[in-house]
Amino acid sequence: MTQAELSAEQRRIQYWQGLCVRAIYDIEDLRDKLAIHAELMHKPQPRMRDLNTGLSVEQRRDYETFMYKCCDKVHISATIPIKKGDALKINGSEIKLGDSLFALFLRFVVELKKKKGGWVNRYTLQSEGFVSDAERFQVYSLLRTALEGILLDKDARKFIENDGSKNYRISTHPDFITYDKKKLRGHPDGRVREIAKKLR
Repeated sequence: MTQAELSAEQRRIQYWQGLCVRAIYDIEDLRDKLAIHAELMHKPQPRMRDLNTGLSVEQRRDYETFMYKCCDKVHISATIPIKKGDALKINGSEIKLGDSLFALFLRFVVELKKKKGGWVNRYTLQSEGFVSDAERFQVYSLLRTALEGILLDKDARKFIENDGSKNYRISTHPDFITYDKKKLRGHPDGRVREIAKKLR
């Protein structure tokens, strides 16, 4: 095989590899949409008694208005100095996220704390630099996988929720997420410091 033929073969292999990777991302998006469709078609919307009976009147109203799916409680400690990732404590269990996933999670927290439902469009996330490609979904899968084992329902698709219209959010009540703002504002990652400035 000549050098030209070898180069052409390599380009063909790269082309098909690219198609396979894209197909994986498309399947991930389709799984989200099918899960949402199944829930709407076959499951009743969660009632307050199915969630947390310790909710305040205002919190119960928020669950009815914004249809949060979970009652998981999160504390973002962002311990400094940071070793092998940033610390989150969810339902009393600590995990660590890498810098990119931590920044994405914190971006969702900022939106959730606005108390308007918490949805962020994936193209907004791309424009702000939190995802590299709005058409790829691997980052959401990685985040879900990292969190799934310590969630109350063990269902990360409910916690990192997709609405089937290119929007994602953390699907728990804003009051259930706390953080150390001072530590976050002193974080060594500039992205995290910038996001922390937007936290209330």
